[in-house]
Amino acid sequence: MRKILLFILTGLTLTTGLSQVPYIQQISPMDGSTQSRVIITGSGFSATSSNLAVTFDNVRAVINASTEFTIDVTLPVQARAGNVEVTNLVSGLSAKSPQKFVPYYSGSTFDPSKVSAPLAVASTKELFDICSCDFDMDGKTDFGITKFSTVDDPAATDLVIMQNQSTPGTMNFTTFNKATLSNLNVNAPTFNLNCGDLDGDGKPDLVATRAGASRNALFVLRNTNSVAGTLSFGAPVSLFLNPGEFAFRVSIRDLNYDGKPELIVSNSFDDPSSDNVISIFVNQSTSGVVKFAATPIRLTITGAGTTYGLDVQDLDGDQKPEIILNQFQTNDLFVLRNQSTGQISFATPQKISFTGFFNNVISGDVNGDGLLDLLLTSTFDNFLHVLPNQSMQGAIAFGAAQSFSTGNQPWGLDVSDVDGDQDLDVVVACKNAAMLNVFTNSGTGSFTRADIPTSKFTRNIKVGDFDGDAKPDFAFTALNSSNQYEVAFIRNANCVQPAIITPPGMILCAGQTKTLETTISLNTTIDWKLGAAVIQSSTSPTVSVNTIGNYTVTVTGESGACVATSPVYVVSNSAGVVPPSPSISSNGPVCLGGTMQLGAPTVANAVYTWTGPSMPVSQTSVQNPVIPNVTAQQAGLYTLVIKVGNCSSNVVSQTVDVATFPAFAITPSVNLPVCQGTAVTLSITAANNYTYQWLLNGSPLAGQTNTSVSVTQEGDYSLQATNSLLSCSTTTAATTVAILTTPVPDFSTPASTCIGSPVSFTDLSAADARATVVYAWSFGDTGTSALTQPSHTYGTAGSFNTTLTLSYAGSAACTASVTHPVSVVAAVKPSINPSATQSCPGEAVTLNLTGTFNSASWSNGVTGTSTVVSQPGTYKVTTIDAVGCTDSAQVNILSRPVPTLQVSADQNNVAPGVVVKLTVSGADTYVWSPAASLDNSTSATPSATPSVTTLYRVVGTLTGGCSAKDSIEVVVIPNGSLPAPLIFTPNGDGDNDLWKIPGIETYTDCTITVFDERGSKVFQKKGYANDWDGTNSGAQVPEGVYYYVFSCPNQPPVTGTVLIKRE
Repeated sequence: MRKILLFILTGLTLTTGLSQVPYIQQISPMDGSTQSRVIITGSGFSATSSNLAVTFDNVRAVINASTEFTIDVTLPVQARAGNVEVTNLVSGLSAKSPQKFVPYYSGSTFDPSKVSAPLAVASTKELFDICSCDFDMDGKTDFGITKFSTVDDPAATDLVIMQNQSTPGTMNFTTFNKATLSNLNVNAPTFNLNCGDLDGDGKPDLVATRAGASRNALFVLRNTNSVAGTLSFGAPVSLFLNPGEFAFRVSIRDLNYDGKPELIVSNSFDDPSSDNVISIFVNQSTSGVVKFAATPIRLTITGAGTTYGLDVQDLDGDQKPEIILNQFQTNDLFVLRNQSTGQISFATPQKISFTGFFNNVISGDVNGDGLLDLLLTSTFDNFLHVLPNQSMQGAIAFGAAQSFSTGNQPWGLDVSDVDGDQDLDVVVACKNAAMLNVFTNSGTGSFTRADIPTSKFTRNIKVGDFDGDAKPDFAFTALNSSNQYEVAFIRNANCVQPAIITPPGMILCAGQTKTLETTISLNTTIDWKLGAAVIQSSTSPTVSVNTIGNYTVTVTGESGACVATSPVYVVSNSAGVVPPSPSISSNGPVCLGGTMQLGAPTVANAVYTWTGPSMPVSQTSVQNPVIPNVTAQQAGLYTLVIKVGNCSSNVVSQTVDVATFPAFAITPSVNLPVCQGTAVTLSITAANNYTYQWLLNGSPLAGQTNTSVSVTQEGDYSLQATNSLLSCSTTTAATTVAILTTPVPDFSTPASTCIGSPVSFTDLSAADARATVVYAWSFGDTGTSALTQPSHTYGTAGSFNTTLTLSYAGSAACTASVTHPVSVVAAVKPSINPSATQSCPGEAVTLNLTGTFNSASWSNGVTGTSTVVSQPGTYKVTTIDAVGCTDSAQVNILSRPVPTLQVSADQNNVAPGVVVKLTVSGADTYVWSPAASLDNSTSATPSATPSVTTLYRVVGTLTGGCSAKDSIEVVVIPNGSLPAPLIFTPNGDGDNDLWKIPGIETYTDCTITVFDERGSKVFQKKGYANDWDGTNSGAQVPEGVYYYVFSCPNQPPVTGTVLIKRE
């Protein structure tokens, strides 16, 4: 799979004052085998190759040739899958490709058994994170590693460098720490790290986030190495987040395309209400001096509790890298679309709702559509999730996620072409499983899992060629439950599967020699065969052939353990004369939008076959192609083959430059818009071999031909830049200069107000309608507000000067203030004068208000200066005085003593004429009623002789106190009657199961006897307690009618019947 990556430049702004920033337009191809040829086109390069550095994920390539617009490089042996970076070593400015280059070897499937045993380096402290860069500039990938420790065990205070001294087939590393490289001592434990060139000197620097008790810091170590194969770093420099924040993951990426990469830092663990931020440290470095703005830009991630997993890549194809975040081990992703134009700016965070326990997020084009997809580990449900990118410029979107089961607690992950089939695979480390999960890609974004066993649990991982055999290996931090820690390396010993990659159908004509080619492989023997005969045995991936026949190539590697042969390639012959190898002419470099002209010598009866990037089909078979309106995509390598009959020439090629323009953009000296009287200087980044003309509203400004212009007039300013060598011109996007009128602040408020009452401030200001007005209120105490129409409550009395300051967003010079006094007074305190301070319930008491008030409201609902209450209790009045201040007062009307009466009778149920003794207590005097049947109606113990059932009422009064009422009923049962129920149903359902006779419990000396229809006694009891359940000696009596006799001493008996029914 040969891929070409095209980058579309839209609105990029470069702000470096003196030097042109490199710009990568196209990389061809976007994947390749080791030591293959890669062409990079764009602008801001150099015709002097030694002034440039090209790295493939921090491994430097050899530059074969370069111009201002093209760089021809050889893919380095240990290139990792990642962004390609071009650095101008003179200016110290750099650019990264938005997409990721994918190195591959000629493989097919991945066998997890064909790997080496781990090479482990133990540590007494946990080795947490790992990054890979060629720190010593010897062409081999080295590793930076953090040492993590807890608050209780803070002894880990340095970083570790594993210097790569491997040879093909053999892993070998030398460990450096503070004992052997003193500047690795950062005096604190560390969490995560990253590496990359921060100052544009072509050497990867090191950045680590702090762990331990205080975690709001980064450590930056500049690479000071000057001799290849040696390590040297400057003293660590600290950058700080806000106190209490936790710096966690860090990415290195130029966010505003000024050629200087920023540090982007996620923040986790501390306080979910404030940790939904990321910090961006703006790069202010120059070559040889690493410097960042001390105060970071802070972006709030609305809807997130923490920011944890972090990647920074271009998702929508506009060449501006987005910020991708996940929360700590919980749901949802957040994407911040980059909309920077000189100043760093991001759109409102876009929430990608997705359920999981996310830990790490990385990116890679796993389905081959040219867009970077997202891959996440979900730690507590054991999944790898793949989100296919479906974004378009300016619109971030993802398809439905694919989920793949992992080992226990997946943590770190990386992408690489592990099986060598030209597709990105995914490797996952598992924090609670002794394994690595290798997910090999089918080519369409679906994956098959294979596991590599390890001796310990695995945490963070890097995948790439670490021993120089072109096959991706595995480097990872590891631990176990016994607190043993290590960094380990596993070699990929899978076999090369060779193929002859020369286009099929080779024909040899008389005397002709051509070349067959296979994919480059390292640490192998390559045997070329014609039929069964070996015609060349070497390490060369090419062979010259002048004989027809069946050719194969056999590759032997891994000390003879791998032997594989390619399919047969047929070389045939034909009669005819071989045309000479042609020469290519061109008019390059060609201006963007101009006409490209290619030429070849005239050969009789020849057929011309051209190839080139985005070449029109109509021009691929003509002798002298003409490509009008040439685009940046059409820069690059053009090839030509001439064929006469069946005989063809050798393939010749030539790189043709398209002069793309630097990303000229206007930078104002102050934030726009500006206020009247503010000077504005507009400037652009200077570029070699360009002249300039400033335009106002599309028309030239006379005499304004420098890289800057001072303006005092409103309008749309642009710049026409012309390449003086090629006469190519481009015009920048217009920058609108608006000159705003100075704001005139004013407001109204009551002259007087009350303590504790909200005061409304009404804005009466005048401002320029084109501006966004910023309000800043100071209320004269400690209160402030940024609202347009605020309110404020004063807590003390006094005169306060309230100040309103107006400014315009982004224009600090447009500021004006006004101050008005506010008098704050205390409310008039009301007082209540009651007619009595004590009362009995129902006794009237008048409450009178003293003082003069606009209104008074009593707690009993009455308004006015007085109210009458009839119950003891607490009463409140709320008043509004003449100023409008509200206050209140209350009075407590006490209750005089109220007696609690206790009333009883010696009998509650009696026959007519029976004397009942009544008793009352709790008061001093009593009055009973009705008095007719009482012997003494004022006695505490009167005797009652009721003839009918009577309710006796009594009023008790305390001397000097209140009265209370109570009553007692005496039931008179007439002779010969008993209020006994005629039926009851003792069936055990809990309802009417007992024969209950109202009031009988008072007849304790009386006996009730029950007989059946034959006169047999079935029940008898003196002092009946309503407890007969229809049984006789424990057995249920039959249903039917029963007769009872109720007899009391000195009274005639009462008889009756009762029906027992059990249905």
